Amino acid sequence: HAQARNIVEHIFGVLKKRWDILNRAPQFDMLVQAKIPPGLGAVHNFIIDHDDHDLEHYLNALDIDEPFFTGEPGAGAIPRVERERADALQAEIATSMWNAYQ
Repeated sequence: HAQARNIVEHIFGVLKKRWDILNRAPQFDMLVQAKIPPGLGAVHNFIIDHDDHDLEHYLNALDIDEPFFTGEPGAGAIPRVERERADALQAEIATSMWNAYQ
């Protein structure tokens, strides 16, 4: 989880440097606000695909001194209680998504 969190924080850091709208509260409806980050991410990826030097510019602007993958993987097996809790949460989320889809 720590590695995934670091990657997500890095992605949002890059997007916030590029798109200032992510640094302030937008005055849009919540349905529109929910579409802004993925839309900006898609535009960011499009720019990177078509401009080889653009990524270097924004990575250098972040002033990152440490590697992105900090944190250590967990040691040992996951306890049964934790696995059951995670399975129940996953089932609850999947059911909620399915109900919203229908």
